[in-house]
Amino acid sequence: MLTVFKSEVAPDTFRAILDAFEGGVVANAGEDVPSTDHVRLLSEIAPLRGPVQGLTKGDESPGMVASAVEFVLEGLHLSKRLNKDAVGSRASYRARS
Repeated sequence: MLTVFKSEVAPDTFRAILDAFEGGVVANAGEDVPSTDHVRLLSEIAPLRGPVQGLTKGDESPGMVASAVEFVLEGLHLSKRLNKDAVGSRASYRARS
């Protein structure tokens, strides 16, 4: 997954996304989180929109956006840029402390 993330998401977009998390944003993910929550996250973290649009190839359906958002968040976690707290099928992504 990390290899695909690195090939699909430009590293120059990371800093602006991480700045939002360092400002206190916490993003939840998991099967019980509605896709609309991920769509709303794009409003909260505007720099996330570019990588998500690149991954979805312009498909703005909530399901595709949610998948792309979770992919970016997990990629940032695997590349040690975000912390992830997981309990069951739910995860929360936050700034590294």
